[in-house]
Amino acid sequence: MRYFLICFLTLFFTNQATAQYKIKDSCVSFVLHIEAKNLPSDTIKLIYRDCNDDNYNDTIILSNGRATYEGNINRATEGIIFTDPHGKVLDGPRVIRFIIEPSEMTLRFELINDTVQNISSTGSFAQKEKEAFEKDNELLLKLRENYRYGPILLSAEDQKNNSIMEKYEQKRNNKFDALNELLMAKVLNYARENPESYYSDIY
Repeated sequence: MRYFLICFLTLFFTNQATAQYKIKDSCVSFVLHIEAKNLPSDTIKLIYRDCNDDNYNDTIILSNGRATYEGNINRATEGIIFTDPHGKVLDGPRVIRFIIEPSEMTLRFELINDTVQNISSTGSFAQKEKEAFEKDNELLLKLRENYRYGPILLSAEDQKNNSIMEKYEQKRNNKFDALNELLMAKVLNYARENPESYYSDIY
């Protein structure tokens, strides 16, 4: 289960399109407006799955914190924005994960204390579903995040002891896995109750 989150977070939409958009399994365009504040660079990176179901990696240049990006997708997919264009880790405080639909969307965010905050979006119904789900499960998500990225609660001396560190990391990983299983039970239940949702498709 240690690497389960990586697999879980890199899943993309693969099911049939919903009747809401009345589109079939075909190449559909989208428009993404980006409005960002307090970034150290005017360059960010966007990755998503394109019409050929390949990972598409593109660099976006912001002008006064704004940019408009156009692309093509099959049905809907998950987009990942790296506020650090050289970033490679698919999850973390400087990364934004959101849903790209065949529509015109606007994504707003700012970087505070090296962490993406105040994220908001318009134009994507599935993204609103995602935000509502995360709000309903905020405590569980925060606890899981803390066991993944939180500070090491050991003294400097204990951190130098390999045996103590190994036991500590194992305990931390086990707790993370347990919390992740609880979250997966919730998202799978959501998918069963909302089978036609774009957001459900990600699971």
